[in-house]
Amino acid sequence: MDDIESELLLLDAIVHRDKEKGWEEQLRTAWKHGDIAGVREYIARFGNLNPGAHVKLLDYRNIKWIPRIKEEFNSGKPTSIVVGSGHMLGPNGLIALLHKSGYEFEQL
Repeated sequence: MDDIESELLLLDAIVHRDKEKGWEEQLRTAWKHGDIAGVREYIARFGNLNPGAHVKLLDYRNIKWIPRIKEEFNSGKPTSIVVGSGHMLGPNGLIALLHKSGYEFEQL
């Protein structure tokens, strides 16, 4: 992120600290219940607040991780991939990117 995007992210965290507690609880509840729409709503809020940071923190990182994840999947060894829920959703989410490579997923 550049300095302006970083500053916007920090400023939002400071200014909306008390409000974020409610958002974070909503995200946690949505995640625990497998509520993809609820998680997507939280991630959309972040994306609308600071689109540049959203692309750099989620989309670019996801694209960069795909070769390594595919390498691990193809190794034949049991593999766990642990990421924040925001990395899973959207057209540049890990699920969509891996799906384009022929991988299939099932929500448990």
